[in-house]
Amino acid sequence: MKMIRVMLILLLSVNTLFSFTKKQYGNYDKSGVRYFLNALFYEQVGNAERSEENLQIAYIKTNSDVVKLNLSVRNLISGKKDEGITALKELYDSGHNLGRFGIYLYLSLKKGDPQTYDLLDRVISDLNELGETETAAEVIRQKMTDRMYLFENADDFIDFYNEIYPDELSRNYEYFFKSVMVQIQSRIKKDSSAVNRMIEELEDKHGELPYLFYSIAFSGYLENKDLENAKPVLDKMIRYNYGEPGYYYDRATYYSEAGKLDTARNILLEGIRLSKDTSLRLKLGSVYLSLKDLKRAGKVFDDIVSDNFESDIIYEMISNEYAKSGYEDEAVRFFEKAVEKFPDDPELLNNYSYLLAEKGTELEKALEMAGKAVSLKETSITFLDTKAWALFRLGRYDEAEKIMDAIFADEGSYCHQSSEELLSHYVEIKKALNKTEELANISINRTAVILSDIIIQSSYLLQAGF
Repeated sequence: MKMIRVMLILLLSVNTLFSFTKKQYGNYDKSGVRYFLNALFYEQVGNAERSEENLQIAYIKTNSDVVKLNLSVRNLISGKKDEGITALKELYDSGHNLGRFGIYLYLSLKKGDPQTYDLLDRVISDLNELGETETAAEVIRQKMTDRMYLFENADDFIDFYNEIYPDELSRNYEYFFKSVMVQIQSRIKKDSSAVNRMIEELEDKHGELPYLFYSIAFSGYLENKDLENAKPVLDKMIRYNYGEPGYYYDRATYYSEAGKLDTARNILLEGIRLSKDTSLRLKLGSVYLSLKDLKRAGKVFDDIVSDNFESDIIYEMISNEYAKSGYEDEAVRFFEKAVEKFPDDPELLNNYSYLLAEKGTELEKALEMAGKAVSLKETSITFLDTKAWALFRLGRYDEAEKIMDAIFADEGSYCHQSSEELLSHYVEIKKALNKTEELANISINRTAVILSDIIIQSSYLLQAGF
């Protein structure tokens, strides 16, 4: 959500002021027009104060909505938020086309405000009227994000998607919106035939699709254990990265999911002989763990650390890989080395704390690390959950409850990627306090949880650009 809002703000940084059309010049006091043109000049040379002065005079002389819009935007940029928003609201209520500057009004509203729905519809309409289809598509993406927690099932979302799908789209945004639907069909509906049809339709229209698009479809097939449909997509993916590390990584991923671990190992070893790529070696270590070959996995991971001694992320990934594979003692060993070397890394502190809390060992240490992680990243609900879980394990139920009550007071907690795990902890804490009845009406909207991740994954297509 935050990422998309930032992209909306960036859209506002382009073409801050705009001018009258030639036809409009004759409709206003000529000196007013002159002051307006002076304002545009001062804006271009970076003299914001003189620009604002000239806009104010121009508005007094012309009473023009165009000037008022520019003046409101200049006020917003210069920090006079209340003045700028008030003027924009007046223009909006009068029916004036605000174009992309209607986004300022949207950003001024509180999250969840019902007005945002009508406002975004109006902004989209205004942008399309002005021919700004690219910006309109970005606003549609925001509308989709704002409403995702309202959908109780995939069919509700599909109806909404069909309603909002734009008539005109750049190829970038077409890939974005289609990849959202590809994931809906694969990850929620489990409909491989629908995914195949969408890929074929896009290929008929554009030829080969971007690697990232194929990768999204590939991941969906693997998630459903649909190896038959994953293989043709893999064949298309490796045309992009033949001979590169990704070529070996993607193939090894396929064969790992197919249960052909020896084949996956051999592919990775072949790739590593050509390139000591870290992602290939991490994957090889993971495959060795799946093969129950702890000795070889340890050798691979130790070599990676030697080559990436200053990387906290490497320590974290290896520690998590051990924990995920059930080798908790090895995970503890790696986490211990990691937090000693990176004592202020919140992710490492949190993950190590959670592992200890789950094991039920060194709980005071787990609580101390969780507290430090929260102090370094106060807004992370997963870090807060870890702290609550450590408190619960210590028998400090009231303190744990207070944290979890605060977490679930925010509606965003119900569509977070970790929502189901958070709720399971919340239930355990309430059960310990004999208060389970308080959670009778609380449930996680799993469709919204998956939608949140789907939109994030599809957004990578926009960030990459094609």
